[in-house]
Amino acid sequence: MLIFCKKFVIFKNMIRKFVSSLFLIVIISLELFGYNSILLDNLPENSKNFIENNFNNTSIKTINKINNRFYVLLEDNCSLIFNDAGTWCEVDGKDKPIPTDFIPENVMYTVNKTNPNTNILKIVKKWNTYIITLDTHINIFVDSSGMLVGQKIPD
Repeated sequence: MLIFCKKFVIFKNMIRKFVSSLFLIVIISLELFGYNSILLDNLPENSKNFIENNFNNTSIKTINKINNRFYVLLEDNCSLIFNDAGTWCEVDGKDKPIPTDFIPENVMYTVNKTNPNTNILKIVKKWNTYIITLDTHINIFVDSSGMLVGQKIPD
C-alpha cells in the first residue's frame, strides 16, 4: 500500500507540473499572437458609434483584439470586424440579414438594382471593393463608386 501511495503522489505531481506547463504555454501563445479580450470602453470611438447606430438592439457577447483588428461577437452571433482606427471591415450576420444603413448609398443602389428583393447576409470591405453575400447565397462584388465588378453564383 505504501508503494501505491508513493506512486500516486509522484503521478499527482507530474500531472500538476504538466497542467502548469500547459497553462503557461497557452498564456505565452496568446500573448505572442496578440490575442486580448477587451472591454467596450477600449474600442475606438468609431466602432462604438457603429455598433450603437446599427446594432443597438443586440448586446455584445465578446470583444477581442487580435493584432490590429477588433473582433466583436454579438449575442445573436453576428460578428463585426474593425480595423485599428475603428472602421468596419466585415459584418457577418451568420445566415441572418444584417442592417444596411452603414453601406454607402451607391453600393446599396447597385445591390437593389441587380438583385431586387434580397437581403444582405454578409459584407466585407477590401481595398475599394465590397464583397456582399446575399440570402440567395450569390456573392456580388461592387466597387466604392457603386459599379458592379462581378458576381459569383454558388456551384
